[in-house]
Amino acid sequence: MVRANFGELVDDLQQRYAGRPQALARRAALIAALGYVGILLWLASIAAGGLVAFVGALYVPTAAAILLVVLGAVVLGVAIWQALELLWLRPGNATELRVRPEQAKQLLTCCDA
Repeated sequence: MVRANFGELVDDLQQRYAGRPQALARRAALIAALGYVGILLWLASIAAGGLVAFVGALYVPTAAAILLVVLGAVVLGVAIWQALELLWLRPGNATELRVRPEQAKQLLTCCDA
């Protein structure tokens, strides 16, 4: 996305939610919640695949059971690895922004709106 497209999206959101900050807050919370649900469903599906392999190992001959146990362990390992990747927050490379005294009033007005 280029900066001009981003600006258009911001303008559209400002027009759509003008004077309705609570509606915008609810919409943002809903989108964030949907993202979390998607991540949790992805992790649950990977873990379920590993558990299916373990349960399947109970009903097959010995040689195939060993392969299913190994497959289940690998799949559950991937699920645990993905969960750890999601939980580990890498420090961002945010740059420091210094606000000059003449900009402070405008910034506070913008933040209080």
